[in-house]
Amino acid sequence: MSLPSATLRQQRSSVLGLVTAFVVVLLLVQLWLLVEAIEGHLGGAGSIVGPAAIASGACFAAAVWLWRMMQR
Repeated sequence: MSLPSATLRQQRSSVLGLVTAFVVVLLLVQLWLLVEAIEGHLGGAGSIVGPAAIASGACFAAAVWLWRMMQR
C-alpha cells in the first residue's frame, strides 16, 4: 500500500529536521573538542590533542554520512 504524496512529504520533512538537528549537535561537539584540545595544549597537556582530533574526525564522518543518506 503506497502512502499519499502529502504524507510522504511530511515524513521526509520530519526526518530532514531530525537529521539537521543531529548534525548541529555533532558540529557543537566538534567545536567543544576544538576548544578543549586548544586549552589542553596551551595548558601543557598535549596528549589530549590526538584523541580530540580522532573524535572530531569521527564526528565529521558521521555528519557527512548523514547528509549523504539524506541525498538519496
